[in-house]
Amino acid sequence: MKIESSNVKMIDKLRQEQIDKFPYYVDKWIKIGLSTERIDRKETTENINEFYKQILKLNPVPVFYFSNPVVAYLSIYYIYNLLNTKGSQVGSQVGSQVRSQVGSQVGSQVWDQVESQVRDQVRSQVWDQVESQVESQVESQVGDQVESQVESQVESQVESQVGKFVRPYCDGYWAYWNSFYDFFEKECNVKYNDNYKIFTNIANVGSCYPLQEFCCVSEKPITIKMKNGRLHNETGPTVEYEGGLLKVYSLNGIKVPKEIVMTPADQLDPKIILTEKNVEIRREIVRKIGIKRIYLAVGAKIIDKQGTYELISLKLEGERIRPFLKMKNPSMKDVWHIEGVHPECKTVEEALKWRNNIDKWEEPITLT
Repeated sequence: MKIESSNVKMIDKLRQEQIDKFPYYVDKWIKIGLSTERIDRKETTENINEFYKQILKLNPVPVFYFSNPVVAYLSIYYIYNLLNTKGSQVGSQVGSQVRSQVGSQVGSQVWDQVESQVRDQVRSQVWDQVESQVESQVESQVGDQVESQVESQVESQVESQVGKFVRPYCDGYWAYWNSFYDFFEKECNVKYNDNYKIFTNIANVGSCYPLQEFCCVSEKPITIKMKNGRLHNETGPTVEYEGGLLKVYSLNGIKVPKEIVMTPADQLDPKIILTEKNVEIRREIVRKIGIKRIYLAVGAKIIDKQGTYELISLKLEGERIRPFLKMKNPSMKDVWHIEGVHPECKTVEEALKWRNNIDKWEEPITLT
């Protein structure tokens, strides 16, 4: 059971002027998380040296800088090979050091103490309020969009060469975490130990691998393109790093293959929908090409219709003919989805009930 100290005045409720500052912290940390400014390498090296001494309790190590996370990660293997560590052992060694040793040390020296400070002074309802109105808002753009898509792309590129990818311990996309504690520090006067500042000083880089023998740091992207809080670019990459080795392509917040973006709609083969397994990518293909062209090209047959819904039959590559539900997004204008349903579905109603796991179907309300 947690015992609250009698000399600490708990914050039961935020004042209106504090609530009014929510948008400021959301905007502040989204800008930091999506920043494409170049790293000040001299200052960053000094911050990393302090991080090693005060938090990791290690002597400072050489710090190497790279143009993007792919080169940074592959360089870890190259450097370890020079240190006579076998390539097959590098992945597990990096994982052990970055995720276990560093994670444990930062957890005890920073996270546990900072969280304890907030918990000791803030009621759970205030914690939840700031978490939902500040941290989650930043995370939806910085973490869920940019961080997840960049790491997915890095993973696909490095695993084909070295067989294993270990996420960096920290990067600039941790802005959502910082936004939460920054609010409590500035607006609620919650005091943290010195290690909090030391850690946040190294969290504004492209990616950081603080290893025992050396530290690898990546620059931030040179381009990040967003639309309505989601990664979106119809003419090029949404995220690009210097040198062009690492690029991410996205439409309406969905990471898609390069050719979906770079090929004009009238030149895209509608039959690519037959080979695409990802429902969200299929949606973007339909949105770009148009539902009519796809119908004509793939020989879709209508089994049943109900309002804006259609149950159609399609034959995806390598599969038998099966039913799919074509439906209009009730909240997004002119956006259509095509999703596979149970093979035994014969009507739109059966497909909707199966898809939503319900006994009775009612038309959703359109959001405006």
